[in-house]
Amino acid sequence: MKLNGRALSLLIRMRDTLENLICVNNYAKVLDRLKKEVYTRKINVLFLVNEISKWKGQTLFDILESDTHFNPVIGLTCADIDWSLNQIDRIKKRRKLREFFSQRRMNFVEVCDEISLKVVDLRTVNVDIVFYQQPWNIHKKQSPQYLSRHHLTCYFPYYVPNYDSPSIDFRKEFHFYLWKYYVLNRGWIQTITQNNPNYTLSGELIATGHPMLDYLNNYPNLNSSNKMVIYAPHWSVYSEFMDNDEKFSTFQHNGKQILRFAQSHPEIKWVFKPHPTLRTSLLRTKLYTEKEVDDYYSEWGKIGIVSQEDDYIKLFWKSDAIITDCGSFLMEYACTKKPIIRLVSTVCGMSIPKPSKELFDSYYNVYNLEEMYDIFNMVLIDGRDPKQVERVTAATKAGLIKASASHNILKDLYVSLGLDYEK
Repeated sequence: MKLNGRALSLLIRMRDTLENLICVNNYAKVLDRLKKEVYTRKINVLFLVNEISKWKGQTLFDILESDTHFNPVIGLTCADIDWSLNQIDRIKKRRKLREFFSQRRMNFVEVCDEISLKVVDLRTVNVDIVFYQQPWNIHKKQSPQYLSRHHLTCYFPYYVPNYDSPSIDFRKEFHFYLWKYYVLNRGWIQTITQNNPNYTLSGELIATGHPMLDYLNNYPNLNSSNKMVIYAPHWSVYSEFMDNDEKFSTFQHNGKQILRFAQSHPEIKWVFKPHPTLRTSLLRTKLYTEKEVDDYYSEWGKIGIVSQEDDYIKLFWKSDAIITDCGSFLMEYACTKKPIIRLVSTVCGMSIPKPSKELFDSYYNVYNLEEMYDIFNMVLIDGRDPKQVERVTAATKAGLIKASASHNILKDLYVSLGLDYEK
């Protein structure tokens, strides 16, 4: 018998409701057990990590480590592109991960073998609460739905939410089954839930702020004597050979012009900070040949710094302004209170949600080359910043400045476990 659309939709809803109810019941049992055990031992918290550039939980990790009730540890795992990498590249990547956390004297355990890709049962490493780094291609045995039988699962995104992207911010395969999903502010709770009925949730959406912003806000201002400007283009270029849904990128329309502007102003210390995927995207779309990409990057290297490092926070605080069309940087850089020149894509496939609109409106928004040069001259050359008060006010309202997300998450864990929070 062939089902019509309405009947099929009802069956899917019934299935989703049942799966979520199972997770809800699982989490309730785990929480009841931990509420008793928290008074006799430390609660073990595992951060699943597979990429250095997406590690945004340092402040939260440090706070948990200094707390008497928790014992945090890093779990080195496989996710996202790891499954498609060849063995040599996986080994190199894992070596860098080990070095990264070893240098910071942070305890870590291996929960997925990078050679065999065998996943470790987290019960064997004595874990109670699991924090995810990202939602992409998580192995079934480390998924929230599976872990709900014996663990509590938590998540905050590796990026600070910016554009409205339901397929990224709330994915059925992952977010539906979490115990706690920590989001930037109440506006984002409304944005996420407006198209997702309550029956799809196994746990709670909690507005706490973002731990990445704690780190950003507590970093010292390192302004150098020479004016420093960051140019950070996104990867989402497009062509008839390769397209994408985001289309944040304006690089194919202004990348060469920005380079020429930089070349004509050597009095400014320039930092070219491309998205790690930009080079690959330029080649796949056939907008640039390999030689043209090499030449472009090389020209930036002649007049400034080509930064492809994972830790970019120091650059933020040393700089005086940023030029970017990258969504995450549009949020994170606001913490510095410095000028943001937003390169606006007129074909962007993502809408601007209410929580971001007021903030984005407070930036220097560029829609064409004429506007770009006018704003460059005003902000970068003349040093004028007439939108500073408006921008800082909007950033503060959005929860980007004076953040305390890690403490808010800790408080939520305390309350959930039945502990008194008096910090």
